[in-house]
Amino acid sequence: EQVSDDRRMIKFQETPSMPTYLVAFVVGDLERSVTTSKREVTVEVITKPGEQELGRFALQTGTNCLDFFEEFFRVDYPLPKMSMVAIPDFPIGAMENWGCILFRETAILSDDKLSSIIVRQRAGETICHEIAHMWFGNLVTVSWWEHLWLKEGFATWASMMAIHH
Repeated sequence: EQVSDDRRMIKFQETPSMPTYLVAFVVGDLERSVTTSKREVTVEVITKPGEQELGRFALQTGTNCLDFFEEFFRVDYPLPKMSMVAIPDFPIGAMENWGCILFRETAILSDDKLSSIIVRQRAGETICHEIAHMWFGNLVTVSWWEHLWLKEGFATWASMMAIHH
């Protein structure tokens, strides 16, 4: 909502309780491609202007993966939207922030005509791994960092299952 000529107020929906490391805000000149899952969860891929087409594979893969996990685990994704954000020079491959998954551009974007099958396969694995964390790491969170291997192991297993599906 516009507060004055040079100020806007943005209100966010209340979120479920979550560890603070899962909170993310992204600000920038960005574009989004949007679809909905079978259960009408908004799924979006957010890119720099002019790169929306490079996110088409990610949008389709992410939506299919979300639908698969909801059916397989019989636990609904609890948020009204799932954003996948392509960030230039992101220092890690990806991060499973709840409802706002952050990716290095090279880990999520691909060109339907020019990217190799290996590039697309790796993007699919990364997308599904991070979405798996919505269940293994976000809905169920380990009590301390020494158990990080457990959520990573489950997310890797689930991502391979989703890709195979």
